[in-house]
Amino acid sequence: MNLEFNIAVHVLCFLAQHDQEQFNSKELAKLTCLNPVQLRRVLAYLTEHNYIKVQRGKAGGYQANQHTAQVDLAKLYQHFVLDKNNSQRRFTGDSDSHCQISKKIAHTMSHYYSQEHQIFTKIKILQMFWQIFYRRDKTMKNYDLIIIGFGKAGKTLAAHAAGHGQKVAVVEQSTKMYGGTCINIGCIPTKTLIHDGIEGNSFKESITRKKEVVQALNNKNYQGLNSKNNIDVLNYNAKFISNEIIELQDSNGTIQETITADKILINTGSRANIPDIKGIDTAQNIYDSTGLLNIDYQPQELVIIGGGYIALEFASMFANFGTHVTILERGDAIMTNEDQDIANLIVKDLQDKGVTINTNTSTIAFSNNKDQTIIHTNHGEISADTVLLATGRKPNTNHLGLENTDVKIGKQGEVIVNKHLQSTVKHIYAAGDVKGGLQFTYISLDDYRIIKSHLFGDGSRTTENRGAIPYTVFIDPPLSRVGLIASEAKLQGYDILDNKVFVSNIPRHKINNDSRGLFKAVINKDTKEILGASLYGKESEELINLIKLAIDQHIPYTVLRDNIYTHPTMTESFNDLFLEPLWSLIISGSYAGDFTSCVPLHTLIFDH
Repeated sequence: MNLEFNIAVHVLCFLAQHDQEQFNSKELAKLTCLNPVQLRRVLAYLTEHNYIKVQRGKAGGYQANQHTAQVDLAKLYQHFVLDKNNSQRRFTGDSDSHCQISKKIAHTMSHYYSQEHQIFTKIKILQMFWQIFYRRDKTMKNYDLIIIGFGKAGKTLAAHAAGHGQKVAVVEQSTKMYGGTCINIGCIPTKTLIHDGIEGNSFKESITRKKEVVQALNNKNYQGLNSKNNIDVLNYNAKFISNEIIELQDSNGTIQETITADKILINTGSRANIPDIKGIDTAQNIYDSTGLLNIDYQPQELVIIGGGYIALEFASMFANFGTHVTILERGDAIMTNEDQDIANLIVKDLQDKGVTINTNTSTIAFSNNKDQTIIHTNHGEISADTVLLATGRKPNTNHLGLENTDVKIGKQGEVIVNKHLQSTVKHIYAAGDVKGGLQFTYISLDDYRIIKSHLFGDGSRTTENRGAIPYTVFIDPPLSRVGLIASEAKLQGYDILDNKVFVSNIPRHKINNDSRGLFKAVINKDTKEILGASLYGKESEELINLIKLAIDQHIPYTVLRDNIYTHPTMTESFNDLFLEPLWSLIISGSYAGDFTSCVPLHTLIFDH
């Protein structure tokens, strides 16, 4: 955008806002942060063409006139930017010779002045921009870094940037979300309830403890940032009005502040995906996961719409509290992406808890019958006192005003990013659930490492070198997985070992008093590296991280097989899990052959 046009727009904004006042050129330069020499040249043009008026003399100054409200922005743009023959009016100059505010205005004007925005060609748009950029009693604040959302990546980056002397704004619309999804409505509250259900605590006691845990961590996270001198925690809704400028609105939609920064991070997380089902807005006792975590009663009959991982965790948790749970899954089966031996065991264990799993079942409508909610399906009606919508999550981008920027979003509303987590506007980054992909807190933490590397380091850490990503489904017992399952490895052409050990054959299970589960590992025969593991059983959420480390560091499976582990532990199961096929079958209890013909164990081990 041409600097002269920029200055003209800036002056018109200011004088239109202060239409009853006069300002000399020095006053204007000071109030608008513009270069005095360049400003005088623009004032001369605006006066000559009757866009503004001037009163000469000591008491005089520049002022809006009756024509200011009729400025044709297209004509102004033509004069300053498009008319190449008018070279004597074209300025060259250092882009740093005027304040950053005027650069922001220029960029915003260039965004709106396009073929599809011809409506914005009158002074009204200038007045709107002035309301955005300056107010008589409020000045736009400049930060080094603005973070929208108080999630894992954002809060960690805020602390790091502040530690390097940067001025940081963290914008969070809800005081209940300090620390992000995980602490307040995700991992921490659900795992607290899961733990207490397994321990046999009452639902009422568990809900009370869950609230205490969440509140403590919420407060700790707030104090962790708010106590730092270089960080402002701002409780507003953030809305982009350009690539650089953000409005801060209160809960009524009133603009309270306008801020800008050299770098911006979108870290707004995700929200529940609410399906379009008849009666969903009028039926009672229908919750998403956040709502269900905050109920003050224990459901007697809980129906869960959806059969994904969130659905299974809630089903297992509430079943442990004594609630009867019914899962309605529209597909042929649950956990179709997992090892089917393990998936079958999970289904059996859930059913043993009293969980009913209905597959090929579509929910058509909801209605009320006294204090019950009726779920209408393609197989008939089901009555419940509580319904959970576990139908996925989607990125929180709908109220950010990204349509006012050049940031591109995907089909699900996710911010499209490159390997450095930059959006299509290079100074705007996205981290966590809002960018799509795997929705885990530890992914958000690694997003922080990637952005930190790009902003403060050499940019070497990217999404392309994260390594294998493990995950745990916190059912009872938990399922943890990293890498490939056997069927996937075969499809990719690997020659594999597919090893397994039942938890009932691990000595520690006697101490844990829990024989449920199966551990499986997939090994590349050619390289002896681990391709993946699926661990269904107690403490698998800890064990899986060791296998992730081995995969990332290209450690042969034989190292885990021959390592010395403490006893009695679940970790020592690796001595058996990574044995060769025959002995692994014997250990797992799956071998039905003649043991008298078995050779000694050491002869089964490959030469290294």
